[in-house]
Amino acid sequence: MLLISATIAGIFRGHSSSQVVMLAGVLIGQIGLGILNVMLLAPVWLQIVHLFVAELFWVVVVLASATLLISPADSYFSARLIINFATHSTGPLSVKEKLG
Repeated sequence: MLLISATIAGIFRGHSSSQVVMLAGVLIGQIGLGILNVMLLAPVWLQIVHLFVAELFWVVVVLASATLLISPADSYFSARLIINFATHSTGPLSVKEKLG
């Protein structure tokens, strides 16, 4: 579900798919290590690798989320919204009154 939502968000926002591919790769690797962990009756070295990949997965999720939340397009549209609001405002601090 997380992979699907990240893919959709990446497509709609126009981001490169490298983070989505990395997220998918780490998730598939984690599932593979979990299956191998069960098949080999959980040796200690494999448990440690499995925990390391879980931490790596969370780091990739946080970085991908931060990239999606902080994008130049969002900053541009937010700035335009503020400027449009300020130029159409009738309050005492409107930009229209200062400019002309």
